[in-house]
Amino acid sequence: MMRTFDMVHSPAMDGPRPPGACRGRGIRLWCPGCQGRTGVARGGRRMAGGVCPLRPARRTLHPCGPGPSGVIPGASVLPDPPLWSPPMLPIPSGWFCIGASETLPRHAVRPLRFAGQDRVLFRTASGEAVLMEAYCPHLGAHMGHGGTVEGETLRCPFHGFRFDGSGACTATEYGQRPPRVRAGTVPLDEQDGLLFAWHGSRGEAPGWHLPPTGQGSWTAIRLHEIPLSTHPQEIAENSVDVGHLRAVHGYESVQEREPLRTDGPNLEARYRFRRRLEPTGRLGRLTVTIDIHQWGLGCAMVDTHVAPMGLRLRNYVLAMPEDASRTLLRIGLRVALPEVRGPVRGAADLAMRLVRDASFPGYVHDVMQDAPIWNHKVFEPRPALARGDGPIAEYRRWTEQFYPDPAVVRGTAPSEAAE
Repeated sequence: MMRTFDMVHSPAMDGPRPPGACRGRGIRLWCPGCQGRTGVARGGRRMAGGVCPLRPARRTLHPCGPGPSGVIPGASVLPDPPLWSPPMLPIPSGWFCIGASETLPRHAVRPLRFAGQDRVLFRTASGEAVLMEAYCPHLGAHMGHGGTVEGETLRCPFHGFRFDGSGACTATEYGQRPPRVRAGTVPLDEQDGLLFAWHGSRGEAPGWHLPPTGQGSWTAIRLHEIPLSTHPQEIAENSVDVGHLRAVHGYESVQEREPLRTDGPNLEARYRFRRRLEPTGRLGRLTVTIDIHQWGLGCAMVDTHVAPMGLRLRNYVLAMPEDASRTLLRIGLRVALPEVRGPVRGAADLAMRLVRDASFPGYVHDVMQDAPIWNHKVFEPRPALARGDGPIAEYRRWTEQFYPDPAVVRGTAPSEAAE
């Protein structure tokens, strides 16, 4: 499997960074700590060294994404930095993809921001993946920065305290009985080459699980990552927003093949439309049917059939909330393998991998058409819906189950969004 996301860093970016500015794009930063009251966005005052004076512990958020300044190869760079409005929705309950299995080999340790909390992700010597509170309960060191895996435990870089997969402290460097302390852990589910973490908005344990989606004759998944300033609710809503398929993506003759169906945490929608082979439509159009399977607000699988080519694709939309206003979106693609046997099977599988790789940039392009809207829109709890929008109202009612107070979706109750 190939992982296409990479932050491109150039030597020109290594110079001094002006206070409150992005050295990669020369744009000002927006402060999520004070929501612009002391920041440079919207005419506010300049922040000293990129630190919020109201909340010194909160660094300004870099709109180019986490880490060094950069761009996503093959994707459009958004023309200006997103301006964050105070989030109206808390982080929902559900399973969220935190990465590909291949990016976490044995003994690997990764810092991770997930659901408003700093976490550390590691894999033990036996291969077990663990997601744990980042800060050591001993004296607060971040174990994702300098922590190491020793056998089935994570060793804190500060004093060498070790914690097993359950979060229990099992040993210290002092040769004495370890204290009875425990670092909190997050339920994980690893399947089909992907890692999923559970977030309970009420602190609840997982009440449902994701079905396997990669079984059968499919190529390995290819992934692409897109950092966004939006909420998983907004991303998942596009699956039922029929109107945007025409206005944003230019699809033609969009039809609902069946009424929207919901069953607990699962939502299903089916559409048919025509799309141009290229922007002008001179080379013709293809008829496409899609079956959308959504589990919670973090995981969607879209089975796509392209006629008359007979091509079957499986698209993934995997939203991971870093906090209530920032989401790392992972999109993925598999292609159905032909049902052939014998000596030609290897050549047929290779051909389908090439089809996957050739189709993938088009999928990334389609999702990037949505990105500027997601980055700059606000959640409207009482939308003025019109005929032709699609089953948005039914979708909103379905999403209420994932929040501590369902009324926040309807805009009738205050939310307590995580920062």
